[in-house]
Amino acid sequence: MPLKRLFFHSKTKEEMLNYCIVVIDTNFFLNTYKWSSMTTVEVLGILKKLSDINRLKIPYQVVIEYLTRRPTIIRDLIDICNNELSSLQKNSNVSKLFPIFSGQEYFKDIIASENMLNCGINHHKETLIELRNKLNILFDYDPILEQYEAIINKSIHGVYIEDEIKILKIEAEDRYCKNIPPGCRDNKKNECINDYIIWATILDIGKKFKKDVIFVTGPEKNNWVITDLNKKVLHARVELVHEFYEKCQKYFKIITPRELIEILKPDVKEETKVEL
Repeated sequence: MPLKRLFFHSKTKEEMLNYCIVVIDTNFFLNTYKWSSMTTVEVLGILKKLSDINRLKIPYQVVIEYLTRRPTIIRDLIDICNNELSSLQKNSNVSKLFPIFSGQEYFKDIIASENMLNCGINHHKETLIELRNKLNILFDYDPILEQYEAIINKSIHGVYIEDEIKILKIEAEDRYCKNIPPGCRDNKKNECINDYIIWATILDIGKKFKKDVIFVTGPEKNNWVITDLNKKVLHARVELVHEFYEKCQKYFKIITPRELIEILKPDVKEETKVEL
């Protein structure tokens, strides 16, 4: 690679977000199931605005991963409910364990408090069972998925035919062997192949639209990003930045969902920032 392509000065994320293409990663969609409804509304509003002006692109591979992993996320939420139900103590029976004190005035207070405790436990169990039932419904009717569907249909990119997928997989395996990100050997091979398909789609977006690209993802993408000791995303891997510039003559940057929302909507509530 010529030296002049190595020594270039990128732009700030704030500057790039004024005009660039924004690409969303799988974890962005999956994390929605951990957010409050207020945060979800804020995020959907921003994605819709970007989609309406043709500045949002969602790789087909991301959509496949989201739809494949979504049921697992719902199952995990159901498991949380089940664990909470299991942790609840059984109804207290102190009054029956000490019949010798029955009829005593002070023992009436124990019986009254015990009844209140049992009512509270039973009510909490009922609400958790109701919540679990609502989570089960998400397998068949998911309002979050429904809201994303219109945005995805309008912004999807990189629907490859079978022969193209075969070529991409061969390229991904070659990069995996050579430890070239995002197909690095410290990750599972299948994950690296999927990541490379997403990366190939991002490169295609850069070439086709001739614009800088910002990829929105989290610290779990350790073969894409540089993080600090607290797992905070600092920057995209330099290999990816250079490859994007070499092949597209444009700039590539990675930011987190929180950074995206903070920059595009500075007045967002603090609760939303914390959740992101």
